[in-house]
Amino acid sequence: ANERWLARRQIDLAAEDPLQNEKRLTKALEVAAVKGVDKSILQHGWNLLHHWQISHVKNSNHDELYTAVAELRKHIQHREKPGAGSDEQRRVRKALAGCGLPND
Repeated sequence: ANERWLARRQIDLAAEDPLQNEKRLTKALEVAAVKGVDKSILQHGWNLLHHWQISHVKNSNHDELYTAVAELRKHIQHREKPGAGSDEQRRVRKALAGCGLPND
């Protein structure tokens, strides 16, 4: 019973982590499953982990989009070169697709 309570506590602590450490939560959930923590608690933890993973991918795509747009602005200001900005345009399209934003 004490081991189960400690395992549950580790899930709670990992879930409250402001850095959203995926590895820490995954480990806490795996240990809790072995210790026999209630399945509804485990399911809630796995759902939270999935939400974090999606959020982290979106944040990464937003960061990539911001960088790509900043690079594209540099090239737009120097339009005298043919094809200027094509790499950056590809990065923007890829980041937009990853963010779920419309291409226009």
